[in-house]
Amino acid sequence: REFLIQHLNPDRSLRSLLLFTHLFLHPFLKLDTQQPGFEEKCKTVQNAFLLRSKQFALSGTEMDYGKKVLENWTKVMDLIESKILPDRRQIYRFFVSSEDAGIATCLLTLAAFWGQEGIEMDQSGWENALDICAEFFSAWWEHRDEYINPPVIISGNDLMESFSLKPGPKIGRILESIREAQAIGEIHERTEALRLAKVLLDNTQGYI
Repeated sequence: REFLIQHLNPDRSLRSLLLFTHLFLHPFLKLDTQQPGFEEKCKTVQNAFLLRSKQFALSGTEMDYGKKVLENWTKVMDLIESKILPDRRQIYRFFVSSEDAGIATCLLTLAAFWGQEGIEMDQSGWENALDICAEFFSAWWEHRDEYINPPVIISGNDLMESFSLKPGPKIGRILESIREAQAIGEIHERTEALRLAKVLLDNTQGYI
C-alpha cells in the first residue's frame, strides 16, 4: 500500500498513474506476445500513451515512468505464460531496462494477467505468476546491492590503463558486461573483472 500511495507528482499517486497506464495495456491482454508485429503494436501504444499523457498534463517524470512500464511488462508476462522463474541475468536486465518502474511493472502485469484469465484461471497459474514476481520483488527489496546495483570494482580509467585503451563506447560496453557478471555472481573482485575484460577484448566475434 505504501508503494502505491507514493507520489511522482504532488497531485497524483502512483496508483493513479498505473490505472491510467493500464488503459493502454488492456487491448493486448488477449494477444500472443510472440506473434509477428506485436512489438510494433506496442510501440504504437507507447506513443499513444505519451500523446494522451501530454493532453492530460502529466509530468515528464510520470510519462517516463509509464513508458518504462509499457516497455517492460511483456518481459514479465512472457515468464508468467512460460511458467519459468527468472534467473539472475533476467532479473538484472529487467531492472536495467525498467529501473525504478520495475516493481510497478510487475504489479501491473499481475493485474493484467488476472484480467486476462479471469474466473477461468486455475490456482496453480496464479501461484506461478506470484512466484515469478516475488523473484523480482525479492531482488529489488532484499538483494538490490547484489543482484541489481553491485558495487563498482573497476573503472573506465582502470581499463584504459590496464589495456592501453582510448576513451570510447567500447569502455562502456566492457564495464556493463563486468557489471552484469557481478550481478549474476560470476565475478566478485577486481582481478576477475580484469580477466573478463581481457577475454572480451580478445574475443574475435565482435562481442564488444
